[in-house]
Amino acid sequence: MKNSLLYKTILLFAIIAGIICVHKYKAERVTIDSDKPTIKIGVIFPLSGDSAIYGESAQAAAEVFMDELSKIDTKYNYEIIFEDNRQKLSETVNIAKKFITYDKVDVLITFLANFGMAVAPVAQEYKTPHFSVASVDPNIARG
Repeated sequence: MKNSLLYKTILLFAIIAGIICVHKYKAERVTIDSDKPTIKIGVIFPLSGDSAIYGESAQAAAEVFMDELSKIDTKYNYEIIFEDNRQKLSETVNIAKKFITYDKVDVLITFLANFGMAVAPVAQEYKTPHFSVASVDPNIARG
């Protein structure tokens, strides 16, 4: 239970950091939705398999956070999209590419160092901010 709370907290910090990053650098790909632009956040977490408990609890926490955020009058609208990477590197990379090219997300968030390392070159190629909930490898942040 403690680990689940830790991952929820880290995910929420990653979401907040992503929002701040997009605000600060005024992402060019922000889409217009009614009066306010929408910032899309793509989250790639395990939602099935052995690590599903982390992904599911993080998703629930993010949905509560986003619901509360929607009640506040902000400069932007926010949308969060979750995808299950099924704990596979190739799936994670494919989802990241789909998020960037098709869903037009402004920020990517991944879980675990190996998945963060796999997505980092894609995020760098497309100049998309990427946050990884990882505790092992600082190389994820390169670029």
